Amino acid sequence: MLQQTVLLIKMSLKSSVMNKPQFLINNSPHTSESMCNKESPAFLLTVDSNQAINAALRLFLVFFLWSHSLYSETLSLDLKKGLELALSHSPRHREALIELEQARLSELIQQAEHDPSLTASVDQQLEAETRQHKGTLQQTFYGGVSLSTSLSHSEQPTANDTRDWTLSISKSLLKGGTWVETRQGLMNAIKNSLKQVNTYRLARRKLLLDVRELYYDIEEKRQTLKIQELRLERAKKNLEHAVEKDEPMDIAIAKLEVPRNEISLLRSRMNLSTDLDSLRVLLGLPLETEIDIPPLILPKPGEVDLTSDLKIMLDKHEDIINANLDLAHQKRQVKSRQWGLTPSLTLSASLNHSGEGPLSEMEQDEKSVGLDLSWPLGIRQEWHQLRSAKLELRDQELALARIRLEKSGSLRRLHRNILEAMESLHLQEQTVKLEQFRVELYRDRWQEGQINILEMVRSEGDLENSKVNLVSRRLQYIRSVENYHFAVGRKAF
Repeated sequence: MLQQTVLLIKMSLKSSVMNKPQFLINNSPHTSESMCNKESPAFLLTVDSNQAINAALRLFLVFFLWSHSLYSETLSLDLKKGLELALSHSPRHREALIELEQARLSELIQQAEHDPSLTASVDQQLEAETRQHKGTLQQTFYGGVSLSTSLSHSEQPTANDTRDWTLSISKSLLKGGTWVETRQGLMNAIKNSLKQVNTYRLARRKLLLDVRELYYDIEEKRQTLKIQELRLERAKKNLEHAVEKDEPMDIAIAKLEVPRNEISLLRSRMNLSTDLDSLRVLLGLPLETEIDIPPLILPKPGEVDLTSDLKIMLDKHEDIINANLDLAHQKRQVKSRQWGLTPSLTLSASLNHSGEGPLSEMEQDEKSVGLDLSWPLGIRQEWHQLRSAKLELRDQELALARIRLEKSGSLRRLHRNILEAMESLHLQEQTVKLEQFRVELYRDRWQEGQINILEMVRSEGDLENSKVNLVSRRLQYIRSVENYHFAVGRKAF
């Protein structure tokens, strides 16, 4: 037990390292309009106070698990603790956080492309024994603006030293210099970051859904196991009653029922162990960790409104938001290709000061202004690129329409599954009551010797099967509601 506790502490500390830096993600959905108005996605690096809070919560969780392990040989995990443990230790969640951070770093790399650059050089001519020092500072801006300044100093053995300072600025007026064209790479990085945020949200919701479904599966296997244990006990009692009545046929039938029920019981125990292993893997726990799942309090699903939920899903589902982001990006791409049909026009200006004294005493000034115009003949490549971009835009529009249609159809199907599961649950409850009544009648008739034990055993088997089906129907109804709300994009319970 001490080794398991130490292992949990190590995993928590490793999780703290793997999850830094984390992102605070805005709860509002990311739309294409918000991306166009902001240069960075709506999530920020976590500040120090939030990191301290997260670290404190992790330490509290580890301390709770450690203190609990002092009094118990197993790790008790109810549904709430299991969900918290999945978000702090699950490998799937860590991978999603790494991909989210990678997308953010890609955006920062793209932003750094317009950082100023400083270069310095020294040239030495061996024969003339002259040396020249030169430094250049250059900065490019969005919108096709470029600014550079350079300062050079020449040392000559037979003449005075000379200094030269140059300032130049240029602006692309047409092709390649528009705001849309120069920001294309940055906007693409922002789009990818926003898509990754939505992908992370979807992966996080899917992880929590998988954890809840595993808990439901474990609860179903456990309740089924109890029913099968009762069935085995009843089969043994039937055998005892058959021996007391000394009926050879009844004794033979009762003996066959005992090993059959033992095999079913063994199979159910193995299935329960398999589900527990799946839960350990999903939560990121070692497979040798002993865990105890307290009895699950099944939630009571409420009514759903398909009409309003369809509107919510079409506005907030992550896949639809990402499709809208791709569509907005492709529209900007078409505008950029349209500007590519225009000629290249660049306006430039430069100022040069040179002299032999200090910078303030330079007398020779040179000023120049230039206008460069170029336009390839035919521009066939630009026309084909524009046509390709328009086709891609059409493809994105069709993809968005297809996703919206598929999501709507899937939600309607899930709504029908809820109605079917609810009605099936109601019918199964009535079936159990009828099977219970029939078993009581058959038991009385068998005790009176009117029927043999085979008919009573069959009726008892039908009753136990109906109880197992009732458990499955009840949990299937809850799973249908969970999947429905997951498709909408919100928490079910």
